[in-house]
Amino acid sequence: MTKKSLQAIKDRYFRPVIAEPKGMITHHGHCEIYRSIEVYGFAFCSCGLLHDLHDVGIGLAEKVYPNYGKDYKRQENPNGPEPTQEEIDGMQRMLEEAFGQKFIPMPEEERMKQDEEEWNLIADVFGKEYVEYSKRSLTIR
Repeated sequence: MTKKSLQAIKDRYFRPVIAEPKGMITHHGHCEIYRSIEVYGFAFCSCGLLHDLHDVGIGLAEKVYPNYGKDYKRQENPNGPEPTQEEIDGMQRMLEEAFGQKFIPMPEEERMKQDEEEWNLIADVFGKEYVEYSKRSLTIR
């Protein structure tokens, strides 16, 4: 499923651009994400890129499209305040009550293994050069 989803994303959103002539994932030119936040107060993705990326999971989405988090914030509440620690703790308590357990982070070894598998999957669909481009983009942020 994930490989098919990534292939569909590549087929629909991967194209050469001035910044990356070999190709990269981009919103379509008419996408509302390019609207002025100062004028409209938000900018939602109307081309479907963020929606399609959401289906592959946030970790993989951020690797495939390094601007995923930034663009997602543009459509949610770009000028809103960052949550306070008290609000974050409250959300954590709510999740613990809903699921009956504390959030336990993935062990580092398992996370690294999953990370490697995701990069290999991206390389399989997009090619090794795109993986290098994505990794560079992630370290620039």
